[in-house]
Amino acid sequence: MSTNPPNVEKISELSHTYNAQQTAAAMPSYQKKSWFSDFKLLYEMISEKKFQLQSTTMLSVGGALAYVVLPTDVVPDFIPLMGWVDDALVLKIVMDSAKGEINRFRQFKVNGIL
Repeated sequence: MSTNPPNVEKISELSHTYNAQQTAAAMPSYQKKSWFSDFKLLYEMISEKKFQLQSTTMLSVGGALAYVVLPTDVVPDFIPLMGWVDDALVLKIVMDSAKGEINRFRQFKVNGIL
């Protein structure tokens, strides 16, 4: 009998079916999704050194981006489709909570300050 919790065993079992080529082939369709644009916008926002960002927003955005990039989260990314749904949800929550800062960043870009 295994001492691992059932979820760990299921994740381990699913990880053996991960196929990097299938994931790479699926990426173009994900790039057309709004969450992918949100990810890029959030990354630009925390990367732009000329843009002053509140530290709490920086932490929440940085945490959300790390959550999306790391393959092992609540629903691991190697689980087809469902592995990306939780990532999109985290991005949505951060986009909603940082709406004011995001709008300010968009205005910052429009004004040609970048």
